[in-house]
Amino acid sequence: MTVKLCWKVDESNPTVRSVIKDCGLVPIMVRVGVPSLSKSGLDSKEQSVRCNLRSLPSVELVRHHEEPEEFGGYFIINGNERLIRYLILPRRNHVIALHRPSFQSRGPSYTPYAVQIRCVRSDQSSVTNTLHYLANGSAMLRFSWRKQEYVVPIMLLLKALVGASDREVFEGVVMQEYENTFLIDRAELLLRSYKIYGLHSSDQCLDYLGDKFRVVLGLPEDWTNLDVGAWLVRKVVLVHLEAPRDKFRMLLCVVGSLGVQ
Repeated sequence: MTVKLCWKVDESNPTVRSVIKDCGLVPIMVRVGVPSLSKSGLDSKEQSVRCNLRSLPSVELVRHHEEPEEFGGYFIINGNERLIRYLILPRRNHVIALHRPSFQSRGPSYTPYAVQIRCVRSDQSSVTNTLHYLANGSAMLRFSWRKQEYVVPIMLLLKALVGASDREVFEGVVMQEYENTFLIDRAELLLRSYKIYGLHSSDQCLDYLGDKFRVVLGLPEDWTNLDVGAWLVRKVVLVHLEAPRDKFRMLLCVVGSLGVQ
């Protein structure tokens, strides 16, 4: 199977470049392929030339121990039926601003605004982090673990990563835009909403996260809550970055972009 990749550098240079890449071998498609556009402009069916069921009538299909209405269009891999599905994914490691009214149904304080980033590890596995903006000025980071969604206050993660002070978080969110009174007010509300937790150091925050997520993660029982919290942050928060300080700076940029939005 081969794919044709096309790209354009920018709008000022309309030249479209393309390259054909070999994606390797795929099994033979059963009987009939996917719909395609014929020369006449009408949809037609591309048949799999190498399949021995090609163009057989219903009677012949039964003689070959197949269903009389077999439509084909899939592959047999290790005895299982498989399909090729085309997926469009967001750009990796790139922050995207979202406005979806459906976000408001997640809770009484949720707003339609959020920012999202799909982080990809070196082994090409990915984790999507979504930062939801709340009406009270706070923000919640959403991630998935074993097909279940969880949300964590963003300030709890910022403190857990490097044990940053309130001043460091404030200056990192505002980014010297002191004339932006809206952003400054959001940063102050973000810090005030975190006071209810009473957690200050990085170890305290990691211990709190480990205690809350220990049952969910299923890690060894001899691990301390601190170890579990550190493992959680490393596994689900901005997984394309290794150093906690890099994760912290990236989260500050994400929070700042959410405030600007």
